[in-house]
Amino acid sequence: MAEDIEALVSVVLVKESVHLVKESVRLLKQSVWFVKESVHLLKESVHLLKESVHLLKESVHLLKESVWFVKQSVRLLKENAYLVKQSVRLLRYFQEINYSILWGGHLARHINWADKMSYVST
Repeated sequence: MAEDIEALVSVVLVKESVHLVKESVRLLKQSVWFVKESVHLLKESVHLLKESVHLLKESVHLLKESVWFVKQSVRLLKENAYLVKQSVRLLRYFQEINYSILWGGHLARHINWADKMSYVST
């Protein structure tokens, strides 16, 4: 009877061991799946990181171009301001010449009239 109990206990222990081995295999398979998934996600992360670096480089390039365009715009604005100042000076100068011509003509008529008056009076 003791041998039967020992055999029964051995069978129960073997069955429990088989169950534990099966559970261990299931957990191992699950672990392998998680490792594979982690590797896949890591590869995807590396790909996205490379793409981010590429986009960052492109952004830096575009930023440098933008800075160049801003500098050119500032230079052109300064040149434009200088040309506007020169145009205003020229307009004032021509305005003075125009006034001089108008006043000169007006004075010339007065002088002519004065000459005629002096000629008539003599």
